[in-house]
Amino acid sequence: MFNNNKGYIMKKYVYVGLIAYWLFLIIGTVNTYADEPISKSYREAVMKYITLNEGYENMVYADTKGNKTVGIGHKVNDTYSIGEYVNDETIMDWFVNDINVAIKCATKFHLSTNNNVNIVLTDMAFNLGCSGLNKFKLLKKHLINGNYVMARKAIKYSYYYKQVKNRANRNIALINK
Repeated sequence: MFNNNKGYIMKKYVYVGLIAYWLFLIIGTVNTYADEPISKSYREAVMKYITLNEGYENMVYADTKGNKTVGIGHKVNDTYSIGEYVNDETIMDWFVNDINVAIKCATKFHLSTNNNVNIVLTDMAFNLGCSGLNKFKLLKKHLINGNYVMARKAIKYSYYYKQVKNRANRNIALINK
């Protein structure tokens, strides 16, 4: 029991260390995405939040839908086998790219003055893809109108909520802040 806790704690330190290292490396790239009205602190918050929701795994595994996945929620193609090891550098390269895609999608969907809302939308874009996020028409309407109560309900009464209940509840709670 003690060894499992120690391993869990060590794995958490590895996650935090990897994120800190890669944030240090990409700080200079923030201006590269100047068409996106985001700050370094927002990018850091998004990366931490998505890592919390996705976890970190070096071995390729099948996600809940059977997609081959590795790292921080990155889908891989059939050239990878279940159980195959992928190094941290490759995982973080993919993660930075996936984050940039999700941020761009989320800011096109709706850019809020509330950073928590932007983090939730980026998390949803990361998880569902742009096409999945764009199906949330009521959510967008409520966010545009500043009606966060109804925006939370739009998430809670969606198919997305049924698929990833814990994650959706974290997102609903974050909109509350």
